[in-house]
Amino acid sequence: IRRPPRSTQSRSSAASDVYKRQAPNTYILNNELRRFLQQRTEGEGRRLWILKPCAASCGRGIKVVGRKSKIPREIVGNYLASEYIANPHLLNGRKYDLRVYVLVTSYDPLRIYLFEEGLVRICCDLYSTKMSTLDQRYVHLTNFAVNKESPSFVKNSDAGTDDVGNKWSFNALRRKYAELGINSEEVFSKIKDIVIKTVISVEHIMLSSQHRSSGIARSACFETYGFDILIDSTLKPWLMEVNVCPSLNGDSPLDKRVKIMLLCDAFNLIGIQPFDKRTMESESLVRVSEPTKNRTRPKNPTDLKKPQRKELSRDSLNRRHEYSLRD
Repeated sequence: IRRPPRSTQSRSSAASDVYKRQAPNTYILNNELRRFLQQRTEGEGRRLWILKPCAASCGRGIKVVGRKSKIPREIVGNYLASEYIANPHLLNGRKYDLRVYVLVTSYDPLRIYLFEEGLVRICCDLYSTKMSTLDQRYVHLTNFAVNKESPSFVKNSDAGTDDVGNKWSFNALRRKYAELGINSEEVFSKIKDIVIKTVISVEHIMLSSQHRSSGIARSACFETYGFDILIDSTLKPWLMEVNVCPSLNGDSPLDKRVKIMLLCDAFNLIGIQPFDKRTMESESLVRVSEPTKNRTRPKNPTDLKKPQRKELSRDSLNRRHEYSLRD
């Protein structure tokens, strides 16, 4: 997915609009506690909210609260509150979400690569919105780190059987959608739209940060993101969060197959060149052992003419860069 460079001045005003259409209402409690409490009070019926720590992972500290649930004061400064999608699409009566892998190799021009395969994470217990189930993590949280502790967790044991257990592949999900009469291409097209709009909404921020890093080429950076997408009962995808450091652990044969393909594709796209470490080390030793008498350098560079000084400075920088790579 490519787009030529263009001005980013007018994007920030539309970012919040895009965010509302593709992600649930979210409030950072440290700055927006009053707005959140007002929204929770004005909500109709059994409106639910999910509280997440701002700097945590693997489902740690996540809570689902109702309209009248008490919120401890100690979590206000470190949490965000997001409107809970209470009508998720279910697989065999269980809630699930999608881990979508996205590679960004450049922000100017913008280049986004969407990995065709991915992981479907399924809860262990049957879904319910009863108030008595709000503290049951295996009902509401799809995090793999949470559900693997459940007694009813089923681990994948064969990469070829990708529709068994609490973690499926995207291919298995597409087959399931076909059985249910769901157009999977339409669903994944909407997910692709969410990915593009999300990256565009932060493009000006990333470019500003990159420009402040002097001396770094635009093509010298890349990032692999993990987008967590929830599908609701109307088959509308919702963006839950974007992980800048998605887990690449191979906890099962299916995990290993998907993530090895992901890494291979990412390395090929960014142009990583394979090398022989032993050959490289031996060549470095030969360079270090070269006699210093063969290296000619004027004793006083200031005596040289300006073009000669530039050439000497460039040669010195190249040699220093070579040594830094070798170390």
